[in-house]
Amino acid sequence: MMRKVLFGACCLLVALSTGAASGFAGQEAGSAASEPLVVEPQAVSQGPETYGTLSEGVAVIAATQLMPSSSAVTFTVTTSPGIGVFETSSSGDWWGEAFIPSGALALRVELEACDTDAAGALLFGMARSVSPGVSAANITPVGSTGATPGCAFFPVAVTTPVAMNNGGTYLHLFLNYGSTSATNKANVFRVFYKLQVSPAPGVATFADVPVGAAQHRFVEALVAAGITGGCGGGNYCPNDAVTRGQMAVFIAVALGLHFAP
Repeated sequence: MMRKVLFGACCLLVALSTGAASGFAGQEAGSAASEPLVVEPQAVSQGPETYGTLSEGVAVIAATQLMPSSSAVTFTVTTSPGIGVFETSSSGDWWGEAFIPSGALALRVELEACDTDAAGALLFGMARSVSPGVSAANITPVGSTGATPGCAFFPVAVTTPVAMNNGGTYLHLFLNYGSTSATNKANVFRVFYKLQVSPAPGVATFADVPVGAAQHRFVEALVAAGITGGCGGGNYCPNDAVTRGQMAVFIAVALGLHFAP
């Protein structure tokens, strides 16, 4: 039978559906001459990270994965410097899905872009919608590249961290170019997040790990993920040793390990 082990269960990447609403960047746009946002550099994993709750993961979404909100928009791709998209005619915001693991907390968004246009800044951010059929609403302030900063990373933080797929929550990136030339070019978005263990439920699966026990939240997470079935008799046996055979079950199920037949 299976007993306690300290191990992080994997999370699944999910594909999201974009919301029907548009125009969020335009509604909250700041002055094109405002100062660009800055952020202190941080060490991050080259995500998407699928284990651990301490380090930040990062998901990279190319600007080429976003779609304009109108079929009237024309655009092209340039490769110097870097691969980026710019508009040749404009009609509203661009939208795209934010791909982070289900249950992860979205923390901030960073746009890699080149802006050498003094008259117009790139505006960007992230919104959320709730399935089914609820329109998107901003969860970040509208970020801006500011006044001709050149090529750089531009960050904007999530006002309150949002859990992906919590109660049907889906995350969407939005972008408004503010110019119809290669002087405003978007390369990639980076979405930063942290994984988390689900809150403890109000009931206990095992009699020997009751509600309020220090291990309750983590044991219930293993149960919900199908990693443990306890040690029999409605108990988990939290103080028993783990055999090598039990360890193999924990690790293989937690990681979804497989091999070719």
